[in-house]
This record gives sequence, structure tokens and C-alpha cells, in this order.
Amino acid sequence: MKIKNILSVAIATAVLSSCAMTVPFKVTNNEVGTKIGKSTTIVIAGVIFLNKKFGIIDAAKQGKISKIGVVDLRTDNFLIFTKQQFIVSGE
Repeated sequence: MKIKNILSVAIATAVLSSCAMTVPFKVTNNEVGTKIGKSTTIVIAGVIFLNKKFGIIDAAKQGKISKIGVVDLRTDNFLIFTKQQFIVSGE
């Protein structure tokens, strides 16, 4: 009985654990600005994107940004899926 509980906790921990990384994706000559827009999607098995409106342009529209200064890409890796997010800063 204890082995089943320990095994269940180990599996749940492996499935729910993640590794996050944010890297600069694009830098322009425009000012960084005060506005921030985000566009997020979930990628299953590396090929299935759940959000079809995912990208830099969508993030800029969300933040009402007309001049993009910096674009960052944040990736959260889980066991089976990945959460990706473009973070756009500008004016």
C-alpha cells in the first residue's frame, strides 16, 4: 500500500514539475516603452498548437503596441506539453 502511494506521488510530481526559461527573441531600434502585450499557447508533443492566434503580432495587438521595442519568448516545459508565450514591449 505504501509503495502505491509513493509511486503515485512520484508520478504526480514528474507530471506537474516544469522548467521555465525566458530568452530575448527580437530587439529593434525602437524604445522599450511602457506597454506590454502577451500571446500564449500550449504545444502538445511539439506539434499541436492549441491557440491559432499565437505570435508577435497578436501580442502587440493585445498590448495595443504600434512600435515594438523588445520581444521575449518564455517557455515552460512540462512532461508532455509546453506552454509558450511571446512578451512584447513597446509604445
